[in-house]
Amino acid sequence: MLVLLISTIQPILAAAQVEQDQAIEFFERRIRPVLVTHCTSCHGDDPQDISAGLDLTSPLPSNGQHGGESLITPGDSAASVLFHALNYRDPELQMPPAGRLPQSVIDDFQRWIDMGAVDPRSQQTTGIGGESLPMIDMDMARDHWSYRPVNRIKPPRVDRAQWVSNPVDNFILARLEQEGLQPVPAADRRTLIRRASFDLLGLPPTPRQVEEFLDDQSDDAWSRLVDRLLDSDQYGVRWGRYWLDVARYSDSNGLDENTAFANAWKYRDWVIRAFNTDIPYDRFITMQIAGDLLPESGDPQETIGQLIATGFLSLGPKVLAEPDKEKMAIDIVDEQIDVIGKAMLAQTISCARCHDHKFDPIPTRDYYSLAGILMSTKTMATYNTVARVLEREQATTEEIRAKDLRNKRISRIDEDLQHRIDKARSKARDSWIRSTQQYLLAAHEVPLSVVPMEAERDANTNLGTNTMTWGRGIGILHTVNQGPVQFVTWTHHVDEPGSYQVSIRYASNEKRPVQFLVDDAVVAESILGESTGSFDPDGQTWVHLDSIHLDAGPHEFTLRRDGAFPHIDKYMISSPSQRDLDQQSRSIHAMEHGIREDVLERWQVHLAQSTHDDSGFLGPWMAFSRLASEHPDQFPERAAQLVQELRAGDGNKDSAWESVLSGLPPSDLQDVASRYQAVVSTVGMLHEKSERAADSDQDPEPLEDEALESIRVLLFGPSGLYRVRPQQHDAFDEDDRKRIATLESKREEIVDSGPLEFDMTIAVEDGQVRDLPVHVRGSHTNLEAESVPRGSISVIDHLVSPIEAPDDASGRLELAGWMTDTANPLTARVMVNRIWQGHFGRGIVETSSNFGINGLRPSHPDLLDYLAHRFMEEGWSIKQMHRLIMNSSTYRMSSSHDEESMRLDPENRLIWRANRRRLEAEPIRDTILSVGGNLDLEIGGSLLRTGNFQYVTNDQSNSNEQYESTRRAAYLPVIRNDMYSLFSTFDYTDPSVSIDRRPSTTVTQQALFMMNSPIIHQQAASFARNILESIPSGDHQGQVEHAYEIALSRPPTEEEVRRAIDFMEKVRSMSVEQDAEVGDSALASFCQVLMASSEFIHVN
Repeated sequence: MLVLLISTIQPILAAAQVEQDQAIEFFERRIRPVLVTHCTSCHGDDPQDISAGLDLTSPLPSNGQHGGESLITPGDSAASVLFHALNYRDPELQMPPAGRLPQSVIDDFQRWIDMGAVDPRSQQTTGIGGESLPMIDMDMARDHWSYRPVNRIKPPRVDRAQWVSNPVDNFILARLEQEGLQPVPAADRRTLIRRASFDLLGLPPTPRQVEEFLDDQSDDAWSRLVDRLLDSDQYGVRWGRYWLDVARYSDSNGLDENTAFANAWKYRDWVIRAFNTDIPYDRFITMQIAGDLLPESGDPQETIGQLIATGFLSLGPKVLAEPDKEKMAIDIVDEQIDVIGKAMLAQTISCARCHDHKFDPIPTRDYYSLAGILMSTKTMATYNTVARVLEREQATTEEIRAKDLRNKRISRIDEDLQHRIDKARSKARDSWIRSTQQYLLAAHEVPLSVVPMEAERDANTNLGTNTMTWGRGIGILHTVNQGPVQFVTWTHHVDEPGSYQVSIRYASNEKRPVQFLVDDAVVAESILGESTGSFDPDGQTWVHLDSIHLDAGPHEFTLRRDGAFPHIDKYMISSPSQRDLDQQSRSIHAMEHGIREDVLERWQVHLAQSTHDDSGFLGPWMAFSRLASEHPDQFPERAAQLVQELRAGDGNKDSAWESVLSGLPPSDLQDVASRYQAVVSTVGMLHEKSERAADSDQDPEPLEDEALESIRVLLFGPSGLYRVRPQQHDAFDEDDRKRIATLESKREEIVDSGPLEFDMTIAVEDGQVRDLPVHVRGSHTNLEAESVPRGSISVIDHLVSPIEAPDDASGRLELAGWMTDTANPLTARVMVNRIWQGHFGRGIVETSSNFGINGLRPSHPDLLDYLAHRFMEEGWSIKQMHRLIMNSSTYRMSSSHDEESMRLDPENRLIWRANRRRLEAEPIRDTILSVGGNLDLEIGGSLLRTGNFQYVTNDQSNSNEQYESTRRAAYLPVIRNDMYSLFSTFDYTDPSVSIDRRPSTTVTQQALFMMNSPIIHQQAASFARNILESIPSGDHQGQVEHAYEIALSRPPTEEEVRRAIDFMEKVRSMSVEQDAEVGDSALASFCQVLMASSEFIHVN
């Protein structure tokens, strides 16, 4: 009768315990600190002192607008006066009066009220487990089962010794015999291999694997199957996922600023690798707490793994826009304490932040002794909004030292190289300046037959024009909005029919291919698709498209793209003969004048675009150039008249303009060119002086004289006529080219000798070492006078020597040593309990992250101690623990029903049979892909699309992450605040907190998913196609049998075959068309029925 009572009450207690623990913890971590900071100054903090006004459930005074109402209505925030007061909805009742709290805090109050508004301040300190701790009495507390030593327990004697396969069975059977129960028979082999495969790999066995196991009749067939599964690299994916739940793994921050942790996947992959390689659990813990402080291994990858492992401390959610930086720091420490305590010690230590723990023997001083260790650890790169977690180079100390040395050498070479290039560029530019007269005369002698057009001129476009940054001095078209289609259209008149070539000058620092159309017909699907290295004018380059035939008359030329556009500067439409003629003429005249052909082309283009513009600096030149062309023999006579006309005109008569026209009228065009030469030389000297005065990474200051400044921009600006492009080394003299080439060669040798930077990973390092004082009521603004020495919880000081943190280090390494000391009664017990839970669905201690006073007692305490002691004795090997458990008769029991055992132990707490369990979200999804034949078993890597520290979600949009990959579900992005719908449907809970055990609900959405989800339809169709490849289309019974073997690892019964064939016939009869596709559809429908069955997602 006692067993029946315990078995009936225990699950109710467990559920209530979890719910109460979560509610109390939420109050202590999210609500109490706010009350202390913003409320107690006016209201006090004694919930029993109603006059103080902070009794949240008592009626308000009767003399107010809300008189007689309670401040909160537990379970209903919308009906709670407090919620409306916090939101400032009532002008007469606004709390706190000094200013509205942040929305995230108000959201916490809403959630707390809706959870039932649990306030432990007014509760008795009695745990559901029956134990009471009104005050911390360490002697009494140390008698609690989890704070006692882990003893070497001898397996008990049993009557049915023949049932025992290993010592695990002794403990289970002894308890069953004590209560008058007996174990059910062993499961059949098909059930066992399916159970083992899902348990260890999270995947179903293939029909071939089932057949091989059935055919193996050797005595060690089962143990060899277990070993084979443990050797699979898919084992780490399955069991690593359990730990990632406990470690609250996520690819994003969540909370207020949901930015991406784009390097978090490296920690996930390290965990998977750690399980696959069976890293001893004591080292597994040590690496996550203090891997960066361990001696470096001879294996660089092992050393890097030690660093990556510390990402465990950093992956929690953080309020990244918290204005109070000290509060942010202690809140981060609080979250770290919470996850360390629960994951590794099964202690709710963070509940002692504001006061001594209400239930467990954890004084507030213990909390702050542990907080000191973590506050002495650098977790964040910056606390400035938006704050960022620290990332470190993924390399050994020696590799980083060598890299730093390489970078220093390169930096010195770069300085020398830049000096050489600057001098060579200055020399080249000076030679061009000195040849200004020749460039002007040559450009006059060979005017272009085809003139490039400015892209922004007379364009029909939804792009914007930029003349200040990327288009400074020239003007470019670029994207100014993110509309669905970006475009630009130019209309150009062709005089004669024939072959023409379109040329476009553009710049882009990334691939932004555009579509090219002529008269609305697509000519090229993708042009301008290559990066030019920069969006700046220096990155601009001409692209000459394939020739096209054009009829005489107007034509429309269009560039079009979905998304951001490359920067478009100019376009040109020419016939091949025109372009060749221009090229030949330019080459000849450049040679005759002793000038550069490319610089001459710049002058040609600029002058051609200014042909009818007599204003500005080059206005007189254009006028005299026309005079020289139209009246070459009358130049001297007409020059004086032209000077008068220019002076009388509306042109811009600035100082530079006047200097060209001053004095006697020019005698010839060469005289005009010499006057321009003088002005350009003066501007060149001023520009060089301004350059020397400016910092190396800044543009020179503008010249005071506006006229001279406009000339300076024309000549030396981003698209200046005399600007030496970054890679235009052919403009340098031979000696300079050789010197530069030598330096570049040395630089290349250093670059080739090793990496100049390393990949980054989320990790911690020791920071400023300090002890912390107790924060009174959890407030960082109210500190006790004396600091608490760094350490950990003192309740087990009688078993493990207290931590002695060094003066020059955080104490994390000592903390890890304290946790993994074989005398520590918690660490090994916690992990073997988690392993047991992974195999049986619940732990020996059902509250697997709470071994405290308020947690549940172990169902088999001696077994727990036996496993924990053996775990440590066998080198903390997780795989050995799997072998021990799985080779027991206990593990291999069937899930068959026994009426008497069900009556005495309806919840199977004493384990008289195997528990039938539903798979979690990831194995369900992976099994769907597996039976469809499409599961990708590749190990490692990231599927996150969002850039590092970029927003995954914000207050206006959800995540853009994709989940179509056929990789295993463990590799899909885990996004806080926006979980993948399949995960949410099948009970993947909040990854912001440590998850020790996922719930297993049965809700309508799950059935709807299996009926309607695209992934189900796709994989059912693929499942059917694969069957048809193996079984002839007419063999319906064979198809059904094969489908059952793949999906359920067993053959169907005769009744199941008959019903399946009848079902497919009905599907076929419902179709008007009778062809092969209808047959495929019928089989696919049947495959979907199998996938939607309860058996498909449950393990017996």
